[in-house]
Order: sequence, then C-alpha cells, then structure tokens
Amino acid sequence: MSKIKNVLICGCSYSAPNTQSGWNKENLHNVWTNILAKNTGWQIDNFAIGGCTNHEISMRAIENITKKSYDLCIVQWTSLHRLWVYEAENNIDNYTQILPHPVGWNVDSGNAKELHKLYVSNYLNTYVALKHWFYYHQMLQNLLPNSIFINGMNRLVSDLETIVEQSWNHLEINKLNIPITIKHILNFDNNPDNYLKEKLNTLIMAYKSIDQTKTIGYNKSKLIYGMPNSIISDKADDGRHPGKHINQYVAEKVLEKVEKLYT
Repeated sequence: MSKIKNVLICGCSYSAPNTQSGWNKENLHNVWTNILAKNTGWQIDNFAIGGCTNHEISMRAIENITKKSYDLCIVQWTSLHRLWVYEAENNIDNYTQILPHPVGWNVDSGNAKELHKLYVSNYLNTYVALKHWFYYHQMLQNLLPNSIFINGMNRLVSDLETIVEQSWNHLEINKLNIPITIKHILNFDNNPDNYLKEKLNTLIMAYKSIDQTKTIGYNKSKLIYGMPNSIISDKADDGRHPGKHINQYVAEKVLEKVEKLYT
C-alpha cells in the first residue's frame, strides 16, 4: 500500500469528486473517491465526469497514462447505452452527449435531439454494447496491469454469472438455464440454436477474459456495485446518486483489493 503514490481514476458521476456526484459541496467528503483521497497518502488525478460513456472512460484512461506514470488506475464503468459525439464545425474536442439525454456543446441546434431520437428508436443494441464493454475492459487490463475495475451500473453481469457457473461451453443451448435478459439480447426465439450458441459463446468468452481478481461488482448480485445488500434509501443529496454507506462500501472494497494485489 505504501508503494502507491500516484493514482488515476476514470468513471462517470458516481466517481466524480464534485457536485456531479449528487452531493452538495459541504458533503463531497462522502464520495468514495474523496474518501480514498482523505484516508490514504495517494495523489489522485480524478477524471471522472457525469454522463461519461464506457468508450470515453477507456479513452480518458489511455490518454492520461500517456501523459503521466501511475502506480494504480481505478476504472469505474457506467451503464451501457451512453453516447457522446463531437461536432466537426468550429470545434476541437467539446462533446455533445446524445445518450442518455442531449446536453453539452451546441445542444440547442436541434441536431442532438434528432440524433437522440434516432438512436433510441433504432440503435440501442445491448448485445454489441455489452460485448464492446468487455473488450474495453480487456484492452485496459492488458494496458494497465496495476488496475482495479468497478462495475458501477451493469446488472447484466449477474445474469452472465448464472450462465458461467454452468457447463456453458459443452451443453446444448436448450439445456442451459439462460436468464430472460440474455435471451432478449440474443433475440432467442428468432434464431437457430447453432447461431445462438455461437453468439452466446462469443459473449461469455469475452466476459471470461476479464481478470476478476482485479474487479469489484462482478458477481451474481443485481444491486449497485454488486453489493451483497443495500439500503434503498441510501442516496446522495440529489436523491438519485449512491449515498454515504454505498460510497463507504466502495472505498473499503478498493482498499481491500489494493491490499491483496499490490502489497
């Protein structure tokens, strides 16, 4: 633990050190990233930002390790269906958030709202988004050996864990206990068994490529951060983001992982 000095954090509002986390200024000490900053000697560079996508989280991690050497990188993943775009005219890298809702650069032009409508109506492909998330993870774990990955919002992980504990690579597709959520993203009733098995195997193998000794929240719990239990009313000041006890839980889990992996 004492070897760690410089720490990089990338994520969404759940990890943001500011009021994007859902906390008022006087209560920002409750954010798990700020708990770590207070209780360790780490110098933390926190690039988490509200509404960030998993793609952007990956790119921010890569961008910042090219600028500075870090002893530990903490990546907090977010929900699957988020999208940022970058206008070409009179712009360098100011982003426009399209999903979950349009905000940001030049959002009043109307283009963002039309694009939002188009994506919501036609392009929320959960299978591809889930597969790509696993590939982002695999890419970063290979690039960042000293890293911890936190599953912030994806409850599909618990359903994949249900399949992984079976002999998924040997049983026929109709012999597997497949949760309804996974059947839905496979369009299960409209595809032949061999095709379904191929697509399911691709997904499971991508998931299995993840080194779970460096993860938090990759388990069968459907609760936030894969918690074994949760307090429903435990919310931040805005009534939406994770509350004090949940943030404390994440901070403790990070320190546990660090203790096991890097000391």
